[in-house]
Amino acid sequence: MRIPRSLFFLSLVLFSVSLRAQLYVGIKFMGLSFHPGKNTNAQFYDVTIGKKKKLVLNFGVALTAEYMVYRNFSVKYDQALFRDCAGKFAGMSMFNVRYTIDMRDLGLGSAGIGPFFFYRKTWTDFDGYDDEGFFRLGKNRKWQTKFVWYGGELEHDYPLKNSWWISTNLLPGIPVVYALAPGMRYGPVR
Repeated sequence: MRIPRSLFFLSLVLFSVSLRAQLYVGIKFMGLSFHPGKNTNAQFYDVTIGKKKKLVLNFGVALTAEYMVYRNFSVKYDQALFRDCAGKFAGMSMFNVRYTIDMRDLGLGSAGIGPFFFYRKTWTDFDGYDDEGFFRLGKNRKWQTKFVWYGGELEHDYPLKNSWWISTNLLPGIPVVYALAPGMRYGPVR
């Protein structure tokens, strides 16, 4: 599994040299998730804000690569590794097609849609865990996974100097969870 990721990042670096005008790369810090509904497993949340355990801190990182295909249309790949709400290892791979608008002095706003794959160390070993049927348990019973064809993403990018941007992503996992990930990205100012 390390070889394909290594090849991906090597190709990202090589292509970024020749496609500087069309490629953006970034790093996001997995930060905060909001769980609006009733969650029967909130007692397992590791680092929460508030008594109702609706806000959870998730620590990790996401690497991103976005390629502008035509004017305001692009494709983007995200690979995130982080601690999930219960403090267990988790990850997410996402590919989406995006539309970007120029918000003038406010920077750029983007919306994307596409498939994503989420995986985490199983929660089934927690005493009292309620399987809500959202995740699929692997055959080895060590991993839980979820594949979604229609995942979404909203992003705001504010230009700084020398092709650097402040970037903030919102991943709406409607109606279960909303995740916020701030960070930086590098690429041409449009």
